[in-house]
Amino acid sequence: MPGSRSIGTASTPTSPLVDPQLSLLTALRLLPLAREAATSFRALAPAAAVFRDRFPRLDAGAIDLAEEFPYLGAFLRDAEEFWQRGAVGSLKSGPWTQPDAHGRPCVLEATAVVGAGGAGTAPVLLLELLGTEFAELQAVMQNARQQRLDYEQLTKVHDALAESARQLHRMAEERGTAIAMLRAAREQLEDRVAERTVALGQSNRQLQAEIDARVRVNDDLLAHQQQLHILTEQLAAAEERQRREIAEFLHDRIGQSLAVAKMRLRSLREVAPTAGAQLDELDQLVDEVITDTRGLTADLGTPALYEFGLGEALDGLVRRFEQVHGITARFQDDGHVWHLGETERLFLYQTVRELLHNVVKHAEATLVVVGLRRNGTQIEVSVVDSGLGFDGSDFHFRVTADGGFGLFHIRERALHLGGECRVSSTPGQGTEVVVSVPATTTDSPTRP
Repeated sequence: MPGSRSIGTASTPTSPLVDPQLSLLTALRLLPLAREAATSFRALAPAAAVFRDRFPRLDAGAIDLAEEFPYLGAFLRDAEEFWQRGAVGSLKSGPWTQPDAHGRPCVLEATAVVGAGGAGTAPVLLLELLGTEFAELQAVMQNARQQRLDYEQLTKVHDALAESARQLHRMAEERGTAIAMLRAAREQLEDRVAERTVALGQSNRQLQAEIDARVRVNDDLLAHQQQLHILTEQLAAAEERQRREIAEFLHDRIGQSLAVAKMRLRSLREVAPTAGAQLDELDQLVDEVITDTRGLTADLGTPALYEFGLGEALDGLVRRFEQVHGITARFQDDGHVWHLGETERLFLYQTVRELLHNVVKHAEATLVVVGLRRNGTQIEVSVVDSGLGFDGSDFHFRVTADGGFGLFHIRERALHLGGECRVSSTPGQGTEVVVSVPATTTDSPTRP
């Protein structure tokens, strides 16, 4: 049964990028960062001067990027899935704006890539500062203002020396030429500033349009994901209704018909004593069909789940599992849990049933223990087997090709309900799967 005890973060190699790659990234004014923990990263190369001036903490060793750059919080969760898949290519965060250490606005963008490590691949994040043109434009404008001040000062000096212009006529002509050159340079500089201003405005408008487009795409994806969750719940509810209807039909129609048939056989035994052997055979066959029908009715309708609660339903499920498959099975209930809604109860029951099916299919186990307990504000069910196990460090939740309920679907439904799914396994030591959902608080603890 695939899984791992906890979904941890793989350790990052010391340098997932080689020196030529680091030199190229530094030349491109990109800052490569290697992940050390969930949101903790460390620079792989000294930060460029423009980074050190604006964000000095980037050279301070390990840094929490979600704290330094709040915009990256959601992006790092997407990057985590990208890194776990070991995908080829890159994943961009999209540009965002935030003030630097001096309060000046900066435009940045992050890119998630996969670097080559000693044991495979390692997560790497490239940080790029896009807003440097603004600072360069400020420097150009400051230089223009300084040149204008210099020109005004020269003009004042020229006016002050106008009184002695007759003796310094030649010097005045040379000065006039210099003034004309300064004027031409100033006009040229002003033209360049105006062109850069227009270009910067166009870039800003294009950037805003891209940001708006990304926001719309993200909103569409979130809406689509929510619709999928709703559809999943509706399909699960419809499936359960259909199962209950089939169970009721088996109980009310087929079960009663079999009971009547058994009574008719008894009547025939009295009127046809010579056919006793054949009637005994038919009576045994009817008993077997009645037993199979009752078992099928219990599997489809889960009546104990609605009449007695989750604990009793799981206890009955474990007993039937042991009888049918010959695998020793135990149920452990702490007897002190909180109330659950119908959706959560049905989900946990279906989860245990699917996990027991996986044990029979994959684990080759001789012992299975099913647990039901409260953990803080969560109600947990667990399935632990003594089977073959596997290397849990390489486990990923995936959609199964056979279309079964699957660990992927279990985790998705648990997350949608506000819970989680944890898997742990070791080769030769079995597997443990723990699934939890939030409990509804009541005045006193009750059985679910």
